Amino acid sequence: MNQQDIIMFQTLVRTKNLFHASKLLFLNQSTISHKLMALESELGFSLFYRQRGNRSVELTPEGEQFLAIADKWGALYDEANAIRFSHLPQKLIIGCSDSLNSVAFTSLYRTVYKSKPSFTMSIKTQHSHEIYSNLEEDLLDIGFVYKNFARKSIQATPMFHEPMFFITAKSNISECAKEISVSDLDPNKEIYTSWSAEFESWHNAYFPNTSPAITVDKFSLHQFFLLENDVWSIVPSSYLYYLDNISAYHIIRVKENPPSRTCYFLVKNPLRKSKEYIINEFLGYFYDFLKKADFLNLAQFQNEFVRE
Repeated sequence: MNQQDIIMFQTLVRTKNLFHASKLLFLNQSTISHKLMALESELGFSLFYRQRGNRSVELTPEGEQFLAIADKWGALYDEANAIRFSHLPQKLIIGCSDSLNSVAFTSLYRTVYKSKPSFTMSIKTQHSHEIYSNLEEDLLDIGFVYKNFARKSIQATPMFHEPMFFITAKSNISECAKEISVSDLDPNKEIYTSWSAEFESWHNAYFPNTSPAITVDKFSLHQFFLLENDVWSIVPSSYLYYLDNISAYHIIRVKENPPSRTCYFLVKNPLRKSKEYIINEFLGYFYDFLKKADFLNLAQFQNEFVRE
């Protein structure tokens, strides 16, 4: 049994399919089958249930027990292999949602890069559920999300809260008050994004059985459609700081007070000791960033954007 056997086994567990595993491992299916039979012969028990002519595989009870051992083996191998490259900077792998990577954290990443930290960054844009899963599988070191899924293996810490505001192009309304009610809004003209689970619940309560003009999940698309005539949206404060030509829009508070969007910092629990130092180093930059983040400075925000 060697590391290649472990990687093959873990890949089969993830894909549950010989064909898909063969594509990921760049091996043909017969080679994987032979290697799997050899591994099972060495171990003395079957790892998967499988039928002739069926590409799908399912773990046996013994395979379930072996999976925990394989994961430990893989982690130990990675740590041992890392010694060979200990003279190189460690890599911090960061997973974030699109609106964080495209909007809120751009200045953070720039500051970290220019400060020449002891680590390099690998920044990935992923959906929240992917970030949680990849943290559990040690494919990410840390994550930032707007949705908190309670998982015992992940520690989620709230880092900041963003207020939500109504926005529409000035060409759509000539005069507007400092506050608007949802009863004054046409839900069929909304550009909708599910900014957080709390916002989604609030939205469903105030706009039941309605259909927005369009639903998008990326900042760039949201901004593009907001330029259309006669549409509106409710957006978090960070969004407003990165809009092109902010003076072309009305920014107004919503009377029914949409829940602020909370950003959570995620890390696997327990934390890998090998990454503890660089994670804490990154958090030092992050806390400095929060102190200076314009979109969290509500007094400045109110004076600059919100009509009084």
